[in-house]
Amino acid sequence: MEPGDELLLAGSAAAFAQAAPLFRVGTLSEAESVAIEAAAEKRKVDTSQTVELHPAPSAPCEHLDRINAVRPHTPGCEECLRNGTRWVHLRICMSCGHVGCCDSSPYKHATGHWHDTQHPIMRSLEPGETWGWCFPEEVQL
Repeated sequence: MEPGDELLLAGSAAAFAQAAPLFRVGTLSEAESVAIEAAAEKRKVDTSQTVELHPAPSAPCEHLDRINAVRPHTPGCEECLRNGTRWVHLRICMSCGHVGCCDSSPYKHATGHWHDTQHPIMRSLEPGETWGWCFPEEVQL
């Protein structure tokens, strides 16, 4: 994006409120920082729960045999937690349980994990979402 570009966003009011800090210029007030931290705390992943993905057997993907039941390694994006950065949405690798941030996040750690490991399939960890994605075939599961 460049200065002067227009951006069209669609989503719920809650999603806009959650993403607002990504679009602010300058420093955040203490109240804003507290609100962001509270929202992040609510979005932590339960690392004791197994995550599964059940695509249709007829799904157009040659990597379905690489899907495992996995446990998240960390309660948020592994690299963002280590580096003190923020994410937008979380994804989990269905080969090993690595938790990374989505491609709308500044560092795109889920995609980076695929490039580093060639683990082909990830799943959304967002509440209410059960879809997966095959990176090599670029198909939603």
